[in-house]
Amino acid sequence: MASYLIQDGEVDLYRTHSGKRRVVARVGPGAVIGDIAMFEGGTYLSSARAVNRVRAFRFDRDRLVPVLATHPALCLRWLVSGLRQLRQTQRRILQLMHKTVLAQVADLLLEESEQHGEVQLSQASIAMLLGATRQTVNEAIATLRRLGAVDTGYRLIEIKDPTILARVAAGEPT
Repeated sequence: MASYLIQDGEVDLYRTHSGKRRVVARVGPGAVIGDIAMFEGGTYLSSARAVNRVRAFRFDRDRLVPVLATHPALCLRWLVSGLRQLRQTQRRILQLMHKTVLAQVADLLLEESEQHGEVQLSQASIAMLLGATRQTVNEAIATLRRLGAVDTGYRLIEIKDPTILARVAAGEPT
């Protein structure tokens, strides 16, 4: 078992469902992937595919655990990195609770665009991330397009007006 620390480039994390790959996240420099499965000795929850040229460090469990056990500063840094990723996940869950699918989609698009500049996720991937149907996500994106907040292309959503997205995400009238 191993985990990886992304130094340069971006990686799509995806799951395969009904024979189709669904991107569940895109990570970049500083992200650690595979650490939960590595430490638990279980299976990886997601698969990974490089979006562009990626440079990553591989950490084999058999070699990493003894190093972490003897270097408290490195162990603390690893722990803080994992907690940072957990905090981001919890923040996303809390932001999405009790919101309409339209507000959830707007919120997700805002967050993704802040991290990556544009959103390169399919509507099916967005639906999987939100636990919604593809149809409801399609309708939400169509509404955001009508409001002038976004423009869409193949697996690409360009943010035209983040102010409108923020208002929709907050449940405010537009």
